[in-house]
Amino acid sequence: MKTGEESAPRAAASGWQAIYARWMQAGVWVGLAAILASFAVYVTGLLPANIPPAELPSVWSLPTAEYIARTGAPSGWEWIHRLYQGDVLNFAGVALLCSVTIACSVRIVVPLLRARERALALIVVLQVVVMLVAASGWLR
Repeated sequence: MKTGEESAPRAAASGWQAIYARWMQAGVWVGLAAILASFAVYVTGLLPANIPPAELPSVWSLPTAEYIARTGAPSGWEWIHRLYQGDVLNFAGVALLCSVTIACSVRIVVPLLRARERALALIVVLQVVVMLVAASGWLR
């Protein structure tokens, strides 16, 4: 039988793990909804597109450099300035979906500190820093 001391860390861990899971679930649903909505905007032509849907089959098998050269597609963070284009709007949903892990990680730092999981909180903070630096493109 476990004592109260042994079960306390387990109860605390389940608290921050539950928070992470709830945020992950909500974030994934929001990200998927954004991707589906932006795809619908693209294929219905509600916004002008740099690459019309009918032309996609002729370019989607090209190597990246050739695809960008032929289509003028944005690279890096250039897409942010072109969200008015239906084909580029999809990037916003993908970026949102990719950022869910960062949001979940940031959200659990305080609960980890309250649970006296300082080493794990530090690892989570460092993980967030690495993800932000990687996403920023500073290391190109």
